[in-house]
Amino acid sequence: EYNALLSIFANCLDYIFIDKYQHLFNEHVEQAMKHVKKVLNEEENIFEVTTSDSMFDLLTTLKTICCSAWSDRIEIIHKLQLNIISKLLQSPNMKLKTNALEELVIMIENSTTVLLNVTHKSIDCDILSQWIIESSIVSEVLKGDMNNSNYITNTGKLFKFIGPKLTKTDIETIWKAE
Repeated sequence: EYNALLSIFANCLDYIFIDKYQHLFNEHVEQAMKHVKKVLNEEENIFEVTTSDSMFDLLTTLKTICCSAWSDRIEIIHKLQLNIISKLLQSPNMKLKTNALEELVIMIENSTTVLLNVTHKSIDCDILSQWIIESSIVSEVLKGDMNNSNYITNTGKLFKFIGPKLTKTDIETIWKAE
């Protein structure tokens, strides 16, 4: 598995010369990113809970690596994260929806934390807000299990973040939600 190989070396980034690291791992990082794209295109695979969890773990590892060694790839990683979140929120499987919402909340928290935004190159708040609105994420989240306390807590965090930018359609959807 890509994450098993790369996560060990992600923890050693401070002790390895970046140019040497880039030379040794460029091919593996590229392969890992292609793997994520492939899984995203295979509908049946992305909807397996273990696959989605491992994809989020792999993307977290790739982001850690790319922050130090390939900063030009961070935007690609953000897009992959958002694509996975979007697909999983559309799933009828509540575990997948919950995992996707948790990952989205992590991205929200990272984007609004100044220190993390600088050190881990978090996605920009405005870009994330725009994606949430354009992708109708609020509508998808409201289709989830509103009896699950963890899901409700994360939904609240999403609303707190996106509240000022909600569209009339989003507000109508919220109003109609049971």
